Amino acid sequence: MSKYTYSKAINLWYTSDSSEYIKLVVKLRDEIEVELKANYELIRFKKISHQKPLFHILAALFITYKADSKRYLAFSRDKLWYSQATRYNPKQFAFQPFINVVDALDSLGYIESIKGFQDLHTGTSRVARMIATVKLCTLFDSYNLTTSYFYQLHNKESIILKASKNDQGKKPLLDYKETSTTQKMRENLNLININISKHWIDLKITDKQYSELQNKLYLRATKNKKNYNYKTPVDFTRTNLVRIFNNGNFENGGRFYRGWWQEVLSDYRKHITIDGHDTVEVDYSAMHFYIMYAEQGLNVPIVDPYTFDDYNRKDIKIALNIAINAENETAGVIAINNEVWLDKSYSEVKAILQLIIKRHEPIANYFFSGKGVELQYLDSKIAELVMLNLQKVHKITALPVHDSFIVIKEHKPYLLYQMKKCFKLIVEADAKVKATDDIDYDKIQSNLDSLDWNSIEELVTSEPVITSGSIQTGLDKLNGFSESLSGYEERRVQWETRNIHPIEP
Repeated sequence: MSKYTYSKAINLWYTSDSSEYIKLVVKLRDEIEVELKANYELIRFKKISHQKPLFHILAALFITYKADSKRYLAFSRDKLWYSQATRYNPKQFAFQPFINVVDALDSLGYIESIKGFQDLHTGTSRVARMIATVKLCTLFDSYNLTTSYFYQLHNKESIILKASKNDQGKKPLLDYKETSTTQKMRENLNLININISKHWIDLKITDKQYSELQNKLYLRATKNKKNYNYKTPVDFTRTNLVRIFNNGNFENGGRFYRGWWQEVLSDYRKHITIDGHDTVEVDYSAMHFYIMYAEQGLNVPIVDPYTFDDYNRKDIKIALNIAINAENETAGVIAINNEVWLDKSYSEVKAILQLIIKRHEPIANYFFSGKGVELQYLDSKIAELVMLNLQKVHKITALPVHDSFIVIKEHKPYLLYQMKKCFKLIVEADAKVKATDDIDYDKIQSNLDSLDWNSIEELVTSEPVITSGSIQTGLDKLNGFSESLSGYEERRVQWETRNIHPIEP
């Protein structure tokens, strides 16, 4: 993978009220003015028109530097992009001042920038890229900036409509006519985002573990060959959710995306905290299968639809989900061959799928029918209802991960209640849910009852086990662990002392 391929679209909606950040912007604005007049033959420099793009460009560069310093930011140098206003690009900046700022930052050594290209022979293209240099990162650090100083403006579109995949495998953004439905979805999502923005969402792991996680996520993003494993390093500023609909249809897709907790490796999600409290994750078991069988007026006949012979459960789950999403059998088998069983032939993958699908004969017509996006729409409606009910009725914050939710452990009973209730309201059937901290208390009690307590001797000791020395050793260990959590504690302090900027309705 080219280093320029490892990129993301620049987020120009980040801003800050920090006095230190404003000082930095003014300093660089003045440097840019001198550079443009000296080397770009610019006669008249308009401070306001250049400071506005600089303000947001620097914010995007800083946040990316802190979260994912190897990642480039993609942006357009096409004049038309700046002149045409859409709901996704509301014409925030004038073309020439924006490009002036980028070029000056580049020539001053604060960023590395490369222009885009379009190859008419191969059909490949790439928009321009930029990344902060060591010089700019050092300057950021000298102003003692932290990501807690930054927040996202409320006018970034959160209800996103995409077209079907084109010849390049991309899904272009679509404009759409505003309706009472899209307005209501946006209002509801705004309520959810405002609520999340009022809470400190973090990962309680050691600095070493955090570094290891970021490296794992970087490798997933740059070395991984399976798209379903694509993940990027954690960016704690990414708490604003969006809903993404597909195929130009507001009843296809609609799931909630772009929360940083959704891209953390599953093994690490148990370390997510909300306002410093430990959390639990509760998910719907085989949610789409319960919906499909419910549509046929049936219960799911198999305890675990994703368990099949000696095959890896995760591979079976991904294969079945691809099969449900695929428009036809050929496309589905090819996708599964490429994503899951790379070492098998097309015919082998097809044969495995036929055996698995045979187990689900009552809903066999749903496979290779494009049904997946319709199911996602239903699960997104359920998720919306769960989060709003928890928020309004119980004053509880829930973080969505598609078909599961993360809440503070003490809030688990309320989450279980709302998950089952909301599923039944939408699907008119009962759901099965499970939590990451599920404990089989009946089994524990049964084991205790089976013991012969008369044969178990009581343990006695002639001297105290806990001594002043052992207490000090324990305190030393705790202090050592506390030091290794310095990054987590630093973010706690930043959160507690910052000025909170919730998204305005």
